[in-house]
Amino acid sequence: MSRTMQLAVSGLEVSKPIQRQDKDSTSVDLQRRGTWFSAPLTAAPRTQVAQYWAARALVAETLLSARVEHHNELTEMRLAEEERRTRDIATLVHTNDRRQNRLEKFVAFIVAFLVVLLGVVVYVVMVAPDRTAKHKTPSSHFTIPILSPFTSVVEHETGVFGTKAVTIFILVIGVTLYAALRRWLARWPSR
Repeated sequence: MSRTMQLAVSGLEVSKPIQRQDKDSTSVDLQRRGTWFSAPLTAAPRTQVAQYWAARALVAETLLSARVEHHNELTEMRLAEEERRTRDIATLVHTNDRRQNRLEKFVAFIVAFLVVLLGVVVYVVMVAPDRTAKHKTPSSHFTIPILSPFTSVVEHETGVFGTKAVTIFILVIGVTLYAALRRWLARWPSR
């Protein structure tokens, strides 16, 4: 607390202070409301003008201290909000990283599945014709009436995949696409 404020707090009635002065001292001790303030003798407000300016100093310092306190409160609130925002951003980044890692694992699984499926198809194409050639079924004859009523076409069944294999393949692809689409739509942001 400044000296001016101490004098202003001591009261506006300066004609009645209890003054104690040491014989060799140039300062006076003023007692107001049970509090002691030490001030030089020349600084004590003795006139109405000095009292007026002491009161104004008191008001100014009170307003200044209130403003400083308000500024400190605002700074604390701003820092608290920044910390909260930082925590929220860190949480969002962590959640996004987890989702990204899960998505990368899912894509790696799909790619591995497609590589295995491609390997199976290549194996069947390269190795299976030799096995199916040994077990040939008799040729079936059918007539295509557009060509000619007397023309017949001989069909040799040399297909690599049977009906069961094609059906299973279509079912597996369908289930995989359904699961992927359902998972993708579940993560779609709803608005």
